Amino acid sequence: MTPLLATSASAWMWYLARGAGIVSLLLLTGSVLLGILTTVRWVSDRWPRFTTTLLHRNLSLLAVVFLVIHVATVVIDGFAPIRWLDVVVPFASPYRPFWLGLGTVAFDLVLALVATSLLRNRIGPRLWRGVHWLAYACWPVAIVHGMGTGTDTASQVFLVVDGLCIAAVILAIWWRVRPQIVQRPAVRGWVIAATIVAPLCLAAWLVDGPLGNGWASRAGTPAALLGQSATAGTGTAAASTPAASVAVPQNLGASFQAAFAGTVTRTNGANQAEMLQFDAPLTDGSGSKLVVVLQGTNNGGGLIVRSGTATITSASNQVEFAGTITSIQSGTLVASASPGSSTTLPIQVQMSHLDIPGGTVNGSVSTVARAAPKASTRGGDD
Repeated sequence: MTPLLATSASAWMWYLARGAGIVSLLLLTGSVLLGILTTVRWVSDRWPRFTTTLLHRNLSLLAVVFLVIHVATVVIDGFAPIRWLDVVVPFASPYRPFWLGLGTVAFDLVLALVATSLLRNRIGPRLWRGVHWLAYACWPVAIVHGMGTGTDTASQVFLVVDGLCIAAVILAIWWRVRPQIVQRPAVRGWVIAATIVAPLCLAAWLVDGPLGNGWASRAGTPAALLGQSATAGTGTAAASTPAASVAVPQNLGASFQAAFAGTVTRTNGANQAEMLQFDAPLTDGSGSKLVVVLQGTNNGGGLIVRSGTATITSASNQVEFAGTITSIQSGTLVASASPGSSTTLPIQVQMSHLDIPGGTVNGSVSTVARAAPKASTRGGDD
């Protein structure tokens, strides 16, 4: 079963949230690397120590800025049911609670670091240093959070970025502890476990998890966002009842209703882009056909829809209706009519069977009568 996910409130908000997240990771990685340089007191004629300290501080502050943007846009976007409470209270969200909770933990650690840095003169250097070292834990937590929660984990770009960040930190750790590796065997064992075994375990989980089939469902995505529920033992899915607001030609009539049965195809494109197309002839004997095309990005098994169209053609292949899908919320498709359409009667598309791997879809399509205008309650002039 391949889940079909709903669209977010706006594409630009979605891109801003993901972009801010990946920039935060890059800045946080740079901050970790500079922090390691600070601990070993590395200097050169062209790179004095105060430069490392200032750059480390500024990168950390910039990472906090982009992290706040990432968190705020994810909540405001409204695609996933993420609340403001989930920003600071981990593992309480209904959307991928564990993996999102790791991001909350990382965010809380960053907030603790900022707060203690502002109060450094009052809390003393020992407590500040302890919180500061604990804050380094937010980097690996953020890595796992992004892989488990992000919808672009399978993208080659994000895999390369994650891989480079991990490799850079591992090399920095080896450089930082190389004297202890030579002199203390116990340290050598811990370093090997942390820098070799841990990445291998992470890679194994990545292949079986976010890069595997059905991760969206296994990660804890709510059923309402998946848009369909699996039918046990059949490999098919019973979809919820999407309703599309479209312009219906006059010849279909206000009480138009017909069943449809057809095929569904899934086409893979570049950069995780995908397209789903429902090509379903109507079974009312008119020869008309319903075609729905949804375009979006792969989220590791499902599809986050970014745009779509709905079309009804006659037996003579004349376009009776052409509209643009404007939103999908909890399995409800809403489409606006193309310019020049004479009517805008809503229609409802109910998919009783949707098997994307098997390539079949059927259900019914019907018009929905307009609500009668409410009578005025204001009294007459006489």
